[in-house]
Formats: sequence, C-alpha cells, structure tokens
Amino acid sequence: MSEVPIKPSVTVKYTQLLIDGKFVDAASGKTFQTLDPRTGEVIANVAEGDAEDINRAVASARKAFDEGPWPKMTAYERQKVLLRFADLLEQHNDELAALEVWDNGKPYQQAATVEVPMFVRLMRYYAGKSIDTAHLQHYNIKRVRDLDEVIRRANDTHYGLAAGIFSQNIDTINTLTRALRVGTVWVNCYNIYDAALPFGGYKMSGHGREKGINSLEHYLQVKAVCTPLVNPAWL
Repeated sequence: MSEVPIKPSVTVKYTQLLIDGKFVDAASGKTFQTLDPRTGEVIANVAEGDAEDINRAVASARKAFDEGPWPKMTAYERQKVLLRFADLLEQHNDELAALEVWDNGKPYQQAATVEVPMFVRLMRYYAGKSIDTAHLQHYNIKRVRDLDEVIRRANDTHYGLAAGIFSQNIDTINTLTRALRVGTVWVNCYNIYDAALPFGGYKMSGHGREKGINSLEHYLQVKAVCTPLVNPAWL
C-alpha cells in the first residue's frame, strides 16, 4: 500500500500582492507557482512582485506613516490595533498553521501549538510596549500656512539631529515634537545637554545614541537563559 499525502482542509484565498491596503496583481502581470514540498504539485499561482511593485509598496507605506492616522494615534490607540491583530491571528490559528505546513513542509503540531501562538504572544508583547515616540528636526521655517506645511518642509531633508520649538501653545508643541523626525528637541530653550539625555539623530545624522543608558547598550550583550522551575513562587 502506498501512502497518499493528506490535502489540508484549507483554501488559498489570496494570491495577489497587498499594496496600499488592497490586493492587486503584480505590475508585470507575472505569477509564480508555489509547490507542495511533499509532492511537487502546484498549490497556487502567486503574484510575482518586482522592483516596480516594491517601489509602490514602499511609497504607500511612507505616505501612510507620514500622512495616515498611525503616527497621530496615542499609545493606547496603537495598542488596540495590535491587540486586535493578535486576536485575529489567534482566531485563525488552525487555518494559518495548515497553510504554513502546506507551503513549507513541517509538522502541523509545531506550527499550530508553537509557531503561530508564539507570533500571537509577540504581537501582544509589542502592544504592551507601544509608546508615543517623539520625532524631531532641526530646521528653519518661515512664512508657512499651517503646521502640516511646517512638518513637511522640516522633514524634507537628509538630516535630523536636533530641533528647537518656541511656542506658548501646548497643542502646537505636542504636534511638532511628535511629527518632526530628529533625535533631540528643545522646547522654549536651546542647546541644553545632560549626561543622562541620549544624543543622536535620524537619517544621515546617524543611528544610535550617545550618553544616558542608551550609550551603554552598545557595550552590552543580551543573553536569554531558560531553566525549569519547581514550585515557582509568584509575588
């Protein structure tokens, strides 16, 4: 008797590229076959993205981050989105595991009980770590119509070391400190430094930070040690 591979009880619903929130064909119209690693049979014909599709996706993502709702959300609102995503992953755990096994070839138990649940936990971990970050910029702005134009012009540069904001309007200050992509912002002051304040920039102004706890991270290594505990105490 010959063994017949079991066909997963799932349906391949999406074979296009996801760009700008929509499923679309590749610009070239090309597709490629994704194969069942057990039999070599075709599972589906998937859109074959190339440079044009990548550029479209990157431009869409950049526009969404600069002009979309995400950068304007509070940490709580971002957390709700990530938690919703985690809930949907968990809801479709078995389906995702079956598709992963069918496409890549691995034990179903591993995908269903380890890999997908771990991804769900990762999303919830990041949701808990979601925080508002300030993006700042050093730039001279004159004769502008509104804050949106200030932000666009200030961020239209290869550099992003520091920015100074002078205003008595707390709403203006909060908007600019969140939107400008630089590493340090001074509000109603300038050139203030402290050993505890991390200093560095964005884009061509450099990555990483000097001073403060952040500078120590360059000289530290992280090690994870796992050991079983008998009758662990909970505080």
